[in-house]
Amino acid sequence: MDNLTIVICASGPLEGNRHRLLEKKNGKPVIQNSIDVATIPGIKLCIVINKKNDKLREYLNKHNKHVKIIEAPDAKWITTITLALFEDSNDTILMHGDVYTYKKKYVMRFVNTKYKNALVLYKSPSRPFGWGGIKSKETNLIRRGDITNDIRKISNSYVGEYLSQKNMDSAKNFWKSFFFVKGKEAYGPLKGKTNYVWSEKTHNYLGTWLDYTFFFEIWSSKKEENNIGLEKGAILIDSNTTLKDND
Repeated sequence: MDNLTIVICASGPLEGNRHRLLEKKNGKPVIQNSIDVATIPGIKLCIVINKKNDKLREYLNKHNKHVKIIEAPDAKWITTITLALFEDSNDTILMHGDVYTYKKKYVMRFVNTKYKNALVLYKSPSRPFGWGGIKSKETNLIRRGDITNDIRKISNSYVGEYLSQKNMDSAKNFWKSFFFVKGKEAYGPLKGKTNYVWSEKTHNYLGTWLDYTFFFEIWSSKKEENNIGLEKGAILIDSNTTLKDND
């Protein structure tokens, strides 16, 4: 498919002597599972890595010559996502390098979907407040627990909107309203934690809430609406539990 690129995001900060993307799960390095399920004939595959991660670069060059390596100059999520989405003019499927329970059939559902933009929908018995499902006491909003961005598809025609300053400002405001952060101190469920400040570095901050903003009508839907026509949708994967990462 000439109009589709898969990008594995693996540019997190180095952790001393630990190389968690190269640690083995199910008999092979964690990163290899993502690469194996994302290797699809006719689809370009890239991986964004931290430019300082020499061991990961060495491993990729030795064992995965078909993968294009994109080097990020820093570990900020905004840098990673920008490099990924501006790699070419294709639509982009984004995956995580530290998830080791991906299956190829999950990726293929994103490859074959008619949705221009998409997130994962879990078959969860605890909807809408399963894992990751939270409520905002300030605004009465929810973040559904059966929707995640473990895999997401972003159409090239929506990249400008997705990465817009308006979207980023909204992401930060949603984060504040859910976690009740004022200034540098959290209250509500995080009461007592200090220096709990917004960060563009990690996926848990900017990544999650940028997607929440972009897919707001779906991820916040109390009626469990799973699509907005073909513009945005949630793709069901047959898993009752969240995909596991090597944190």
